Amino acid sequence: ALVELIRKEGVAGYLSGIVPAIVVLINPAIQLALYSRLRGALKRRTGNAPTPTQAFVMGAAAKGLAVLVTFPAQTVKLRMQAGMTQDQALDRERLVRALRGSKSVWEAVESVCSLWRGVGSKMCTSMLHSALMFAIVELFRVFNGSVAKSMRSKRVAA
Repeated sequence: ALVELIRKEGVAGYLSGIVPAIVVLINPAIQLALYSRLRGALKRRTGNAPTPTQAFVMGAAAKGLAVLVTFPAQTVKLRMQAGMTQDQALDRERLVRALRGSKSVWEAVESVCSLWRGVGSKMCTSMLHSALMFAIVELFRVFNGSVAKSMRSKRVAA
């Protein structure tokens, strides 16, 4: 199947799915990097690991920022999957016209802002999922730490 794909579509056809796959991976990578930075800063400041409540807030903030940064790329990807060309997905013609001055500046602003259309509902669900996930992760860390401490004390006593 791979050889047939490369024969028909060429190497460019084979690699065409990589960019959308990378777009999907960028969001959780940014989220995890931001959470790790926030967690490290909190640990340096307080000397303690975050509580589940703090993890909840930091997880929501990390996901919120990740969604804001990556949402335009996801919007373009979805528009292209729906059959639009890249120029249509980016609303490039309208943006170029507006930037050249044939239309108002507001048309350019609307064109760019259209890339974030629908971000509110995405952020609500994504931030809640992320917040819960990181709160649970911190609960597991506390649980694992107490189990490990209990096992060490039993070994020392034996």
